[in-house]
Amino acid sequence: MKQKGFRQHHVEVEADNESEAINKLNKNSSDYLDSLKDYSGNLLICSIFVVIMAIVYFFS
Repeated sequence: MKQKGFRQHHVEVEADNESEAINKLNKNSSDYLDSLKDYSGNLLICSIFVVIMAIVYFFS
């Protein structure tokens, strides 16, 4: 897999062959990035809400 551009990962994937391992690794990476995107979006919404509440509190 190193010849195809993959680096050594600290993740173990159970698969019967190399292509299945690549597919599972890509799916796990995609799922991780999706959950990170959701977390970042939620954090952004919460921080905007806190800033708006602080502005309302200080100017009222």
